[in-house]
Amino acid sequence: MERYDLTTLNCADLTGERPYGSRYAYTDSCLVQSVKALGVLMPVVVTQGTSSKVIAGYRRLEAARISGLSAVPALVLKEPLNDKECFRLALVSNWRETRTELDNAKAFLQAKTLGFSAEETLNEILPLLGLLPERHWLTELEALGSLSPKLLEDLYQERLPMRGASGLARLDADGQKIFSERLAGPLRLTSSQLMKTLEWLLDLMRSSQSSLAGVLEKPELNAVLEEKHADTRQKTDLFFKRLRESRFPRLSACEKDFEAQARAVEKGQTGFKIEAPPYFEEPGIVLRLKVRDPESLDRLLNTLAEKRSSMRELFKIVL
Repeated sequence: MERYDLTTLNCADLTGERPYGSRYAYTDSCLVQSVKALGVLMPVVVTQGTSSKVIAGYRRLEAARISGLSAVPALVLKEPLNDKECFRLALVSNWRETRTELDNAKAFLQAKTLGFSAEETLNEILPLLGLLPERHWLTELEALGSLSPKLLEDLYQERLPMRGASGLARLDADGQKIFSERLAGPLRLTSSQLMKTLEWLLDLMRSSQSSLAGVLEKPELNAVLEEKHADTRQKTDLFFKRLRESRFPRLSACEKDFEAQARAVEKGQTGFKIEAPPYFEEPGIVLRLKVRDPESLDRLLNTLAEKRSSMRELFKIVL
């Protein structure tokens, strides 16, 4: 027996609610252009009855409404399904379609709202989202979905990178608001910068027993954020540098001291460069040499011999 009736339904008769939706956003400009040109080619799926609910096809329906269509093709279920069955059907109908992490977080929260247990979500829902049934996804998607609407919109508009964004759930509501307003807008953090920035800000908040707003009012940080004319990338890198200096003042002081002395040793010379090991995590210094011929090598070795005492002073900083 056929499970569906193929018919045409008026858009006005279909509710705008999305009880089984698993997308962060439902407006798709490319789909709208397609619908304007060709109409709705794939039917939406709806439940049977006078209070019909759309199970799958929310983006198609949205595109049809935007395009001014009065009706859409629809597959009407002949048999009633419970909410869990409808949600599974909705996910199956979108199998292998491109999904963002925001979409997956939305689906996770929807599954939770519909009463799916953690085990059901792990073994049934995650695979339908194209994810491996690994428990870390439960924590990751719940944290991501719990972010404030402002931060979620920052992620959707790519003002913040998606990777590492779930960590922002460690901020309270006020902290998330401040992060969105003061950092997501004026800066363009990379994924690595986002994760380190959050870690360092939380450390500073704990050590100073201050709010995020209070930490960002530190003069060296606030001055960068209030700068109106700096290039966004330069402003981001400068803020990241200033934040690191605030979090690791002794390390930053050593690095500045080493940099100043190293450049003094190098002054007026070519063919070598002195560097400290990253974060002074290893003893010693890094000496990079470049010579083009034997004569250059002799001159460089003589220069190094002359600067031996100055170079030895650098070990007092890194040891």
